Parts: sequence; structure tokens; C-alpha cells
Amino acid sequence: MNPDYAWAAGFYEGEGSIVFTGNSGLVLSIAQVTEEPLLKMQKLFGGKIKPKKIYNSKHQPAKVWMVTNLADCKRVISLMSPWLSERRMIQAWDKIEFMSGKRECRKARSSGEIE
Repeated sequence: MNPDYAWAAGFYEGEGSIVFTGNSGLVLSIAQVTEEPLLKMQKLFGGKIKPKKIYNSKHQPAKVWMVTNLADCKRVISLMSPWLSERRMIQAWDKIEFMSGKRECRKARSSGEIE
């Protein structure tokens, strides 16, 4: 098992999110002012790094790493699952299962297994 996955899980745990998009999709992302950790995420999992939109002139320019399809979201969460909190696991699998057409959302996925 790659020890960098533990680092990635901690980074996602503190800074990441998984959200539904208006285009009937799912995005797992992490925004950061410093690009170096985002490049590490991209090296580990693929994905894209883009400039983050700034809505407040007081905020610093930032970038966001993201994976934007269901299969990649499943893969990334599965690889990080041994180190994610139960809260984050439920949050991620709830959305992944919903997008997969399953209705048993809210089921704890502490094992990280994909059905």
C-alpha cells in the first residue's frame, strides 16, 4: 500500500470536498493557495488542476485539484479509505451510491468496498 495515500487522505480530510455538479455529475476536489500539494494529488490520482474562481477580492489566488467523473471518484475514495474518518466515508459513499443509481445511501462504508 502506498504511504502517500495516507497523506492524501489527511489532506482531503482537512481541505477536500465531494459535491454534485449542475451537469448531473460528481466532483471530488481540493482548493489550495500553494500548488505543490495539488501536484502531488495529481501525480497520485490523476485529475486536473485549474485556477479557482475568486469571489472575494480579499482572497488570495488559488488553484483547485479535481477528479470529475464517477469512476475516478470511486477509485480515489477507495484508495484513501483506510485513513478516512467515518464521517468522510459516509459523505463520499452517499454521493457515489446516489450517482450510481443505488438507493442505500446513508449506509456506512467504513470498509471502503465498492459494490
